[in-house]
Amino acid sequence: VQAAVAAVLFRFKSEFAALPRILCSPFKHIPTAHRMLEEFPKWMDQDHNQAFRLVGLCGTSSLLAHDDEAPAKSVFLAGYSVGPLGGVLEKVLQSCGVPKVTAPSLAKEIIKLAAVHGLDTSGIPGGTKCKSGRSGHMLQIFLRRE
Repeated sequence: VQAAVAAVLFRFKSEFAALPRILCSPFKHIPTAHRMLEEFPKWMDQDHNQAFRLVGLCGTSSLLAHDDEAPAKSVFLAGYSVGPLGGVLEKVLQSCGVPKVTAPSLAKEIIKLAAVHGLDTSGIPGGTKCKSGRSGHMLQIFLRRE
């Protein structure tokens, strides 16, 4: 969502980076990977922890590797989420200057439009599943080993 907003409002081209940080405040508590590694073991709920969900991405090292929680070859077509997304879109809209009183109604209109165009909105209260039932998306990030 943040990348789409950046593309529309700021003409941000995705070839320059994977995702701009429109919502910067969550990164004040966990600004680096090193800090995440310090905090993560303290959380009983690990990747379900709100602090993680604000800044982290869950991942696996291989498409074919077995992962106890969410093996990519089993779950990526159906989608996978660690919880509901209610309120996220409103926060993004407000951070882009949409007034707080207007953001909820605008978010509802955006969600309706997404559903009309076949996008899965089931992670949002009142949303619907997409017709294909395949709401998953795969993000690949390649890292160069030194």
